[in-house]
Formats: sequence, C-alpha cells, structure tokens
Amino acid sequence: MDPRVASRKLEILQGLATKSAVPIDRWQARTAEHLGPGEYRYDGPWRGIDLPARFPAGRTVFLRAEATVPPSAAPADSYFRFDFQDMEGLLSVADEPYAGLDGQHSRVPVPRRGRCALEAEFLSVPAAYHRPDFAGRCGVFACAAGRSASD
Repeated sequence: MDPRVASRKLEILQGLATKSAVPIDRWQARTAEHLGPGEYRYDGPWRGIDLPARFPAGRTVFLRAEATVPPSAAPADSYFRFDFQDMEGLLSVADEPYAGLDGQHSRVPVPRRGRCALEAEFLSVPAAYHRPDFAGRCGVFACAAGRSASD
C-alpha cells in the first residue's frame, strides 16, 4: 500500500477517536547548530512563529509553548498530538524530558491537568546527514493540539 494512503487512513482513524481538541497556540522557536552534547551555536533569539513553520535540514530546532489541560479532562484519555514532517526529537514538560517525537510517535499522553510548559528539541531532516540529496529539504512543524477521547 502506498505510504501516503496508509498515513491518511491513520489520520482519519485518529480523528474518529477524539471527542474534543484544543489547539496549542503561540509557539516560539529558535534554531541552532549542534556542536556537541548540550552545546549549541544559536542562530538568534526566541521568536514567535506562524504555523506551519519550515526549518532547514540539519539544524536543531527548539520550540516552546504553554498548554492548559482543563480540570474536566481525564488524563488517562487525553493526549497532545503534534503534526510535523521530516523532524524528530524530544518533548520536555516543565523542563523535564518527557517523550520522544518522530514520524511514528506524534501522540503523547498528557502528564497532568493544568498548565504544562512544553519545549521540544527537534533535528530537522535527520536523513540529510547520510543523504546529501536531502540537504535542500525543510522540516515542517504544522500544529499541535491537546485532545481528549472523553468529554
């Protein structure tokens, strides 16, 4: 089966499992060159971004936003869903590593009700390191939302 067909069918099924969704807005981003473990050369300060946002191949992308999980949400039935292409990385919640994000893992259980400070560190187009023909591509961060399978 064509991977695009399979991907679209999964999107449809995921949408059917959702009772409510709240967009996570006001994302900020900055990019950097990764120099070594925990060491970066930043391209500039944090800035607000419009979604979808595109990032050049081989750059480390830092994204941050705040999400609020309502008191009525059941954490066991609620999750954050991220929509991105050609990016993979780590989601931290309240400055603590929380979950890996990649093309196969775009849903993350919410950690708790209330305010959640989200920060993601992505590598844009990881394949560019071993496929020189990918160097001109961009990773895309399209959106994120808090979703619930319960009312």
